Formats: sequence, structure tokens, C-alpha cells
Amino acid sequence: MTNKNAKVSLIALVGHCGFDGPHMQSVLSRMFPTLKVERVNDEPTAERIAADPSAVMLVNRGLIGEIGYQNDFGSDEGMALIRHLRDKDAKARIALISDYADAQSEAAIVGAKGFGKSIVDDREALAHAMQPLLA
Repeated sequence: MTNKNAKVSLIALVGHCGFDGPHMQSVLSRMFPTLKVERVNDEPTAERIAADPSAVMLVNRGLIGEIGYQNDFGSDEGMALIRHLRDKDAKARIALISDYADAQSEAAIVGAKGFGKSIVDDREALAHAMQPLLA
């Protein structure tokens, strides 16, 4: 179960492609300069971070990962990874990153409703979407 009392120190971008991952990392690093923002493209690292109550995990709907790197996830579906992490009693706050309403509805069922990449360059909308994850 997520520990909402832990102060957030890390934002993990999980399974984002070689374009979106660095872009999101840059935007979030500028918005939240006191937080570490890192990209994650393998399941063992995702599992380690999920155990950290001070982490926020932004999981891509499709686990694409860096261009030129082989992903090390048990599935290419972000929801499968989220369910797996929840089954392992994840302590981190986890949100699905997808612009698709049906994907967000599915994520909401497991407490991982997030936001779409379409708002990443809208500072106000992104801050609003991140607020519940950072509270």
C-alpha cells in the first residue's frame, strides 16, 4: 500500500521511448528541481523503485523504452507492470501515462490513474496532474 506520508524524492519515468523519456525528464526536472528524475527501462529497477515510499512512478501505457535498448519487462503493457508491482505490495505512488480514456479508466481501478503525454508541455496542466502524486 502506498505511504502518502513519505516525502517524495524521486520521479521515475518507466518505459518511455528515447524521445519522450528525455523530454519528460527535462520538463519535470525543471518543474521540480529538488527531486531526482530518472528513466527506468527494466523490471528489476522498477521493482526496486516500487518498494520506495518516496518515489513516484510514471508508467508508460506501452513499455517502449530507449531506442536501441532491449526492454527488460515481463510485458510490453504498462498496466501489466502496474498490476505486477501492486501484487508485490508497491509502496511508491504509481500513475499510468496515457492519453487514452479507456486506459485511464483501467488504471483508476487499481489506483494508478495518471495523465496523458499531451499535457507535458502545458506547465499548469502538468503541475495540476502531478499535485496529487506529490502530496
